Amino acid sequence: GDFALRNRASRKNSMSTQEDILAKICKQREADVEQAKANISFETLQSQVASAPSVKAFDAALLPGDSGLIDGFQTGVSVIAEIKRASPSKGPIASGQVDPVKQALAYAAGGAAAISVLTEPTWFKGSLEDMRSVRQALNSCPDSERPCVLRKDFIVDEYQIYEARVWGADTVLLIVATLDFGRLTCFIDVARSLGMEPLVEVASEDEALLALKAD
Repeated sequence: GDFALRNRASRKNSMSTQEDILAKICKQREADVEQAKANISFETLQSQVASAPSVKAFDAALLPGDSGLIDGFQTGVSVIAEIKRASPSKGPIASGQVDPVKQALAYAAGGAAAISVLTEPTWFKGSLEDMRSVRQALNSCPDSERPCVLRKDFIVDEYQIYEARVWGADTVLLIVATLDFGRLTCFIDVARSLGMEPLVEVASEDEALLALKAD
């Protein structure tokens, strides 16, 4: 009936709006990357990997210990906690008074398997500095208990994956909706070449199939 039609139209409009926002953010991130390259060349960034902090296996961190398995199946829940200063829809979070270090240490004490740190500066008000400060604070944890650090951003260039590695990330987010198959495959390979198992985000069955094909 009319209600169902309105619902479908509303969902379609919502999806279109989300796609527009994603496209706008990615375009800005492309410009941001070019500016970053002007400040630090890709070659220089690559050379900094040798002195980057060690990487913890993200995929292993999400798995339970033997106590979390029954007949070989996982029974526990692994939490990826998030540090986010703002969002396009909500604006500043907690009136902008977010303390990444304090929040990260609280997450670690609570048993988070990983901590996602927003590094997109325009809409989410994040930064690489936030991520580095989180990683440095977590270095106080025994390595077996340290949550992995996830760079949550809109990755549009392999430069950002090298940035993540140099600034202390253990893994990066790759969003299938923002990448064509070629770049998705390339970015997965680049992350793994740097010792990081990426987190690949999908929002539909088609995207999941594409991600599996790219793996």
